[in-house]
Amino acid sequence: MIISGGYNVHPKEFEFEIDRIPDVLESAVVGVPHPDFGERVVAAAVPTAGGAAAERDGVAGAEGRLVPYNLPTTISA
Repeated sequence: MIISGGYNVHPKEFEFEIDRIPDVLESAVVGVPHPDFGERVVAAAVPTAGGAAAERDGVAGAEGRLVPYNLPTTISA
């Protein structure tokens, strides 16, 4: 669990959303230190062979299904 700004963020919820993107093989969502919020949410995704999943795909795919504080501030491949 990640605690960001007093909210409990469950990484698996967002990993599930990222993993639904066709060009993503697997993902991980973690908390990294943040001076104001305690932790911030970041994600890493492994694209499939020849895949080209973009950062915007992960965030756009989860908006509306997850509360805003659960959305990662950064997604990298």
